[in-house]
Amino acid sequence: MEFAYFLVWHGSRDRRSQAASHHLAYLVTQALGLAPSLVGVAPLELSAYPLHEALVQFAQQLQGTGVQTIRILPLFLLPGVHVREDIPAEVAQARQQLGTSPQLELLDYLGKQPQMVELLTQEFEHTPQNGHSQRILLSHGSRREGANTAIATLAQQLNATPAYWSVPPHLSSQIEHFVTNGQTDIAIQPYFLFTGGLTDAIAQEVAELRVKFADATLNLGEPLGATPQLAQLITEKLHE
Repeated sequence: MEFAYFLVWHGSRDRRSQAASHHLAYLVTQALGLAPSLVGVAPLELSAYPLHEALVQFAQQLQGTGVQTIRILPLFLLPGVHVREDIPAEVAQARQQLGTSPQLELLDYLGKQPQMVELLTQEFEHTPQNGHSQRILLSHGSRREGANTAIATLAQQLNATPAYWSVPPHLSSQIEHFVTNGQTDIAIQPYFLFTGGLTDAIAQEVAELRVKFADATLNLGEPLGATPQLAQLITEKLHE
């Protein structure tokens, strides 16, 4: 076996997110048709040990298997600081410890996959809406210059308006803009991997916005989740 695979997600204290990350790794393993030992998963943050140590441990467990390269996929949805700085730094540290065997190949982040448009189109279709509904793609957002451009482009492909949790324009201002212009049927798709504390906070905000804009219909979708569809998209990325 020439390749093994390692999935990197953000990390969370929420057990739902932790369980979802492991279930997604299981689904990817099944889709690849590999032994579980050849597919690893670890968080970038909020772990007992840093990512580079998790990578080194995974590589050491592969000794004698014939694996020559570990392909590392960041399960991130926009090119922020974690993708462009933090993960490459951790991979570089792991390389220093491992040398050239096995090789560590860092792939581009998951959200860059062109198939993400199709997946999000399906997610929007699962959210109640009519032919006149306005769509909002709600991303975490990033303060890194240029990072949110990828989200704006993706939203445009989905015939949606971008909104961000951490930076403007926020969800509340985008909804207010629509309602002010008489567009009161709005579908909101959270562009997040897993259910957790942040998606709970989003649901709470939407509940408050429903009270504030009582004449509007705000339909909130679900995060992408550990689904066979997402696992298939990841598998296609790993095979590029």
